Amino acid sequence: MIVSGSQTIGDLPAIAGVKHAFRLAGAEIYHTAEDGCIRVEIAPGKFTTQSFRPHVRAAAAELAGANLLQVE
Repeated sequence: MIVSGSQTIGDLPAIAGVKHAFRLAGAEIYHTAEDGCIRVEIAPGKFTTQSFRPHVRAAAAELAGANLLQVE
């Protein structure tokens, strides 16, 4: 899933909730505000995505118990 947008402080809880839900379903999330430019390549039998700023992504199992709306 690719989310296009900024990290406006008022939108962060909603964005985090959407990303969390899709990750729990097994989706890989790219957010242009975090990952920069996203390249998607579709070819016969092949679908790849690549970000300009790759970073470590948490696995769905690690996110299952996470409270993303908790302020630390």
